[in-house]
Amino acid sequence: MDNIPDEFDQLVSQQQGQKTEEWDAERLGKFTCSKFSTMMKRGRKKDDLFGDMCLSYIYEKVAEILTMQPHIATGQAIEWGNEFEAAAALRYEEETGDKITRIGFLSYNEFSGGSPDGLVLEDGMIEIKCPYNPANHAKSLITQTYYNADHDWQVQGNLMITNRDWCDYVTFDPRVVEEPLQYSCFRVRRDDEKIEAIKIRLQEVKEKLDSLVSQLKTESIG
Repeated sequence: MDNIPDEFDQLVSQQQGQKTEEWDAERLGKFTCSKFSTMMKRGRKKDDLFGDMCLSYIYEKVAEILTMQPHIATGQAIEWGNEFEAAAALRYEEETGDKITRIGFLSYNEFSGGSPDGLVLEDGMIEIKCPYNPANHAKSLITQTYYNADHDWQVQGNLMITNRDWCDYVTFDPRVVEEPLQYSCFRVRRDDEKIEAIKIRLQEVKEKLDSLVSQLKTESIG
């Protein structure tokens, strides 16, 4: 166990590679897997193609294109998750014996992409959640499923981008007194129907984004 600090430091360094200025620049103006659940939201009426949350997300992308500045989400929950993600990754490697290959942002096309938490073996990947609300970890621990069903859109999106077959969804909470209960992991299989729905939706939001940017540029010239 003496080598754990070195491995932990390496994982922290690799994790921070996803939070650099270069990483932000690669994501600029692109629809990303972490927000695919928001992207999929439709309006309350049958013919409303875009719900309010989806439109807000599209406006966020418009703003990134206009300002050439990334939208950076902050908050206590995000900081908590970033702080313990490396420890969760190390725990996964200890529990499974499988090494995680950490990667940065992967483009799916010129307007979308994602940042998987890591690749595993030849056909798998990992998604790590360190929820600030301990009830969320408890839910996944008990039910062996997502504590938030919307996370499946993120997972399926990253499976689409990496062309992988499965994802180990990990939740981790170091505050749990009994160490074995700090960690939860279950496997999610690739869902090609959902992936096809994501592909269709990406085209819809891209067309909306382009029309809004074009409209603004036309108005500025006029």
